[in-house]
Amino acid sequence: MADRFELPAKVALRGLDHEGVSVWVHGAEQLGAGRLARLIRYVGARGAVLDPTALAGAVRDGGVHRELLAGLARRGATANAAVRGILVDEARRGCDALLGVYEARRGQDGFVSVPVPGDVLTGVATPAAHLKVLWTEVGRPNLLLRLPACENGLDVARACLAHGIGVHIDQVGSASQYAQVLRVCAEGLELARQSGVPLGMVASVAAMDLAAVDAEVERELTALGASGAVARRQRGRVAVAQARLAFRVHDEWHGGASWSALRAAGALPQRLMWTVSGTPVPVGIPTGTGKPPPDVAGPSGDLGAAGPRSPVSYVERLVGWNTVVAMTAPDLAALGKARLRGDGLLGAHTEAERVMTELADLGVRYGVLARRLASRQLTRLLFSWRELHTAVATHLDPGDRARRRH
Repeated sequence: MADRFELPAKVALRGLDHEGVSVWVHGAEQLGAGRLARLIRYVGARGAVLDPTALAGAVRDGGVHRELLAGLARRGATANAAVRGILVDEARRGCDALLGVYEARRGQDGFVSVPVPGDVLTGVATPAAHLKVLWTEVGRPNLLLRLPACENGLDVARACLAHGIGVHIDQVGSASQYAQVLRVCAEGLELARQSGVPLGMVASVAAMDLAAVDAEVERELTALGASGAVARRQRGRVAVAQARLAFRVHDEWHGGASWSALRAAGALPQRLMWTVSGTPVPVGIPTGTGKPPPDVAGPSGDLGAAGPRSPVSYVERLVGWNTVVAMTAPDLAALGKARLRGDGLLGAHTEAERVMTELADLGVRYGVLARRLASRQLTRLLFSWRELHTAVATHLDPGDRARRRH
């Protein structure tokens, strides 16, 4: 049963579940299979999101990957092959832990989101074919492949859906970009339907990183020297406003003709996810290549940009049916303090539009800001993959480990 530390979070997650909100654990690879299983069974976590930064920390720490890496080193595996092996291992363990949730929810929850390796996005001629091999290698129905919402990432997402591979599209920075995501996913599902793929087995999730949005707005307001009551009022409000506008887009699209045709063919509705925690950076574990450059790091200098609003506060304001919240285990534990006020999304677009108008009056061009944030996030993602490769290569080369100790 849940212990006295887990019980308040369990009560909060039960309340969110009644409102149609699922909570997924972000950075689950740092927990180990036993801790993740506890969060699923006793607290009510409904999914897991793997992260290359957290994965790099888990590799440096040894732990569950020590034997796997030792075996790969004996076989002379390359760093690329070893990273793939770790991804497959993590994905299988997470999917197995969540399979009961997936089956109980009839394929609409219980997923593990695995990030697509950076080299697949930037250096492979046929990324969808490579990802189909990865999907087959994991061999679990509750796997989602995570791709950034950049042009290349959306092209790959469309191809994955056409092959019947579920996707998690990350780093959606605005409601207008989310409309583009919906169009791309609809195109992919239509291609799948034409190929005879059963659409009821193809899930998709689109995620907005709320902490990163608010941190970027904070950075912009500081650069502009904005002050006064209106500027102060923007703190922690813009990400919530964009989330509410995105939900409006989601609601309208799922009431339209394009979705009606896909639904008739058995398609699952897309789910919106709010990422409310910063990137799960391991504490006390040194990075392999030093800190990222200032334009890649968040305002604190870390890879994970923390916004001015607490993760729990985001959750309280963005309760909505068929949505997902992704948060780290420590933030999940803090959910016991949440004061749920019912639905915070339906009919909230008018106030959200007012927030965006006030932001524009302060001189912030949100479209420009969102594109800059997307570029920063993609650079940060590729940096995280390099960190993971460095950590893995160090384990594969004992001589390199010895040199680093001296």
